[in-house]
Amino acid sequence: MWNPFSIGKIVEGVASGADSLIQTFRGSTQERDQQSHDEFNTVQKSFAAEFNARTNRSWWDSLWDGFNRMPRPVTFLALVYYFQLAYADPAKFQILNVVLDSIPDRMWGMAFMILGFYFTLKHSQRMQETKGKLAQSDKEFAAMQGRIKALRSQPEAPQVEQLPPGYLTARSEMETGVQEIKGAEDNPRIVEYHKATSLKAGNDETAWCSAFVNWCMLTAGIARTDKANARSWLDWGVPLTEPQEGCVVVFKRGSEAWQGHVGFFVGFQGDQVLCLGGNQGNEINISGYSKSRVLGYRWAKT
Repeated sequence: MWNPFSIGKIVEGVASGADSLIQTFRGSTQERDQQSHDEFNTVQKSFAAEFNARTNRSWWDSLWDGFNRMPRPVTFLALVYYFQLAYADPAKFQILNVVLDSIPDRMWGMAFMILGFYFTLKHSQRMQETKGKLAQSDKEFAAMQGRIKALRSQPEAPQVEQLPPGYLTARSEMETGVQEIKGAEDNPRIVEYHKATSLKAGNDETAWCSAFVNWCMLTAGIARTDKANARSWLDWGVPLTEPQEGCVVVFKRGSEAWQGHVGFFVGFQGDQVLCLGGNQGNEINISGYSKSRVLGYRWAKT
């Protein structure tokens, strides 16, 4: 009578059967091509579907999922019981061996083939999940490399070591409390700002935000636009993607394409851009403007 626990030939048969099963689905490494790979994935997905979590699960689904999880722990517990029984109760152990000896060889072969198929399928499923995760990681890594390359290809932002001289001049001038004079009289300080532009207006009623920035730059020894219109500063210096304190900021104003406002960027306050500039409420101060009005941030060329 055949002894099932003389398992040398059985293990060899199971390994051979498992290898044949894998070769049936996957083919050899040398012969596998894209078509067989796709076919293998399709078959694997269909067999592995019963092991995957599903939405809207019923009690029937949960019951069968429980059965699917049983073979490994049951096999382990059966082996522990078998070997423990040999020491705990030799008489029952002998009876159990007689019963096992009475089971036909073909039934043992069928049982081991089923177990071999089960464990091979679970292993293959996990391999596919691992490959999927690795493929996703490769895609994410490639995307990250693309972003890094794109960032490196962008022009470097100017290095800000200290606050710009023109901005510091504007801050000092704000402390003097310059503002327009009501009536026919004009503030001579504002008229002096106008002299820093080609317009050279002789009163404090003409819009003077650009004149003030030009005067600050001229006083600090920085190149300027020499123009009285605010949007002229969009062609000055270099653009900034992120504003730095003291840079020039240009805003939209009015309904005409030429209209605008210009000053020095101070910071953010909520959705407001804080701007130090002239002609803000007829004086030099720090006022807030909506971020949606910003046309650009500029920095002096070095």
